[in-house]
Amino acid sequence: MGYSGMGFWDQVIMVGMLAFFSYFIIGNLRRNPQSLSLNNLNKSFRFMGLLAVILIGFVSFLVLMLPSSGKAVSPDKEAQMTQSSSSAESSPSRPQRSL
Repeated sequence: MGYSGMGFWDQVIMVGMLAFFSYFIIGNLRRNPQSLSLNNLNKSFRFMGLLAVILIGFVSFLVLMLPSSGKAVSPDKEAQMTQSSSSAESSPSRPQRSL
């Protein structure tokens, strides 16, 4: 079976969470209207940009370390694996049905 979508209670929970977060955000903006000032938004975007650059650098470092970890499959082994899988596909254990 596959995923058949959200059920009724999932939708009720989602609507409840949306209402709670909307109430929280609107209340916060009413108590602190200067939080959407241009100066504060610039600071926030600059900080988020810096975090994004750090995250990209960290993921790049992990990707560069991947081949040296010994977990990568060499081209010779990959060719052997594809040959063995293609030979297994050509001689199936049970007969194929035609449509």
